[in-house]
Amino acid sequence: MTEEKDTQEFVQLFVGFQRSVYGYINTIVANVNDADEIFQETSLVLWKKRVDFDPDADFLPWACGIARQVARNHRAKKGRDRHWFSEAFLEQIAVARTEQSEWLDTALKGLGDCLGKLSDDQRNLLEMRYGGKCSIEQLSVQLKHPANAIYQRLHRIRQRLHDCIKLRLRKEASS
Repeated sequence: MTEEKDTQEFVQLFVGFQRSVYGYINTIVANVNDADEIFQETSLVLWKKRVDFDPDADFLPWACGIARQVARNHRAKKGRDRHWFSEAFLEQIAVARTEQSEWLDTALKGLGDCLGKLSDDQRNLLEMRYGGKCSIEQLSVQLKHPANAIYQRLHRIRQRLHDCIKLRLRKEASS
C-alpha cells in the first residue's frame, strides 16, 4: 500500500512542477522541438527514478538536475550544434531557474492570499479589467466614473497587492 501512496505523491509532485521543468528545459534549449523531446525523455527518466526520490527533498531541483543530464545526452547525440549552450552556462541557468521558480511559487501563493484581503469591489474591478479584458474606457462607461479615476483606483489596488506580496516574501525569507 505504501508503494501506491508513494506513486500517487510522486505523480502529484510531477504534475505540480511539470510546467517549471518544461520551462527550465526551454531556457537551456534553443529549439522548441528539442525541448519537447527532452521533456518527454525527462518525464520517462523521472518516472523510472521515482523510487530514488527522497520525499523530504525538493522535487524541482532534483527534476531539473535530471532534465539537465537528459539535455546533455541529447546534445551529445545531436553532435555539435551551435544552438546549444556551454556546460558552465547550463549550470548557471539551472541554479538561477530553480531559485526563480521557488520565488515565483511563493509569490503566486502570496498573490492568492493577498487577493483574498481585497474587498469584493476591488476584486471585481480587477476581474473586469484583467479577466474580462475591458479597456479603461469601457470600464469608465460601465461604472460611470472618469477614466482617470479608474486608472488611479487600479494603481492603488496593484500597489496594495505589490506591498502585500513583498511583505509575505520577506516573512517567508526570514523564517
